[in-house]
Amino acid sequence: MEITIGKLLEGKSTIIKDKEYLATAEYVTPFISLMSFFTKDFYCKVEVPKQLTMTDKKQDITYNRV
Repeated sequence: MEITIGKLLEGKSTIIKDKEYLATAEYVTPFISLMSFFTKDFYCKVEVPKQLTMTDKKQDITYNRV
């Protein structure tokens, strides 16, 4: 699915099978900063996990692949 950079940066950290993954922003911000020298047009294609979690009756946002 295709999303905006703003929505991409909302991705939360997660733990899958004893492996901890950082929030999405921590992975993609350095790349976006570097590439923004060349372009301002970014297209973000992501895959969401099959299992979802909720916080305060609101679905958490996580991404498996960006």
